[in-house]
Amino acid sequence: MRKPSTGSGVLFDGAMSTLGSQPRTGRGVPPASRMREEPGIRWSIANGLLLFVAMVLIAAGAGALVADTVLVVVAGLACAALPRTVAAVTGIVAWAWATGFAENRYGVLTSSVGDLTRLAASAAGAVLVAALSRRLLGAVAAHWSGAQRASSR
Repeated sequence: MRKPSTGSGVLFDGAMSTLGSQPRTGRGVPPASRMREEPGIRWSIANGLLLFVAMVLIAAGAGALVADTVLVVVAGLACAALPRTVAAVTGIVAWAWATGFAENRYGVLTSSVGDLTRLAASAAGAVLVAALSRRLLGAVAAHWSGAQRASSR
């Protein structure tokens, strides 16, 4: 943003980023960092993916256990690059979708012993899937970076 030469106020000139004051390259374009690499944006994408998968599962008539299992796996995979606490919260969101729409109707959440057990299992499951997928992605990246170094010799 810049101050106009005449009058008061601030004009938007396009040289702004959600990344703060990052060094710019070329014509005011920020370096390779993108908004999708922000944790909040990634978490929003994960929740949008959960919503889509939940709608498909509910339309297909999947039961609560199947819906919860699939949504927990999706939550864990979507949170592979996010902290464990975010993966746990996303697992809780997965439980809410499964309980509110696959098990009950109209988004009603219940808190019976079975529901609370599935809630804890969903949070833990999403963290476990996220950790395993993070480790798998790290191993694949290490393998390919080693293969690229070997082929460049």
